[in-house]
Amino acid sequence: MVAVNFKQPRREVARYREALGLSFPVLLDQDGSVTAAYKAWGHPMTFLIGREGEVIGQIVGAREWTAEPARRLLETLLAPAPERSGSGAEGVGDGRGGDGAQVPR
Repeated sequence: MVAVNFKQPRREVARYREALGLSFPVLLDQDGSVTAAYKAWGHPMTFLIGREGEVIGQIVGAREWTAEPARRLLETLLAPAPERSGSGAEGVGDGRGGDGAQVPR
């Protein structure tokens, strides 16, 4: 987890971080480039980033991240990816699915 602060002075951000007891890093986005890259339009705004680095969700506004629904969501997203069995090749037999469609190799 990382927080991104939009154009506030370093000292103000440090006081805020300490007052909230945040244990994760806070990026200072002084020029707005991070905000622009993620097309953030509200504050606070939360982005959920998937295993491959893609944005898989975004939420505008404050949330209670320690509440049960949020914890379940995060636990699901952080769970290990299901393991694939076999050689890693997809498909069975002649490389066709049950409907005759080609299975990518």
